[in-house]
Amino acid sequence: AECHFEKKKYGKSVAAYKSYLQVRPDGDKGADALLKLGLSYERLHALNEARVIFKQLLARFPESALAELAKAHLNNKAEGTP
Repeated sequence: AECHFEKKKYGKSVAAYKSYLQVRPDGDKGADALLKLGLSYERLHALNEARVIFKQLLARFPESALAELAKAHLNNKAEGTP
């Protein structure tokens, strides 16, 4: 998933992150996978899907450092910035 993301193949990264989250819903990289899934959706201009994922990250990992990044992305998208 990370390789696809870094190569800007966001459609493939979405599929890979979703697969990881299905296979390992409580995996140690759950917060990371959710953040990158949300970012992948953003880059695909699927902003509603990105919001849903960022909200899931906040609900599941509210105290993580990545939760702050998710909040920032939610706030930016709420303001209508691309």
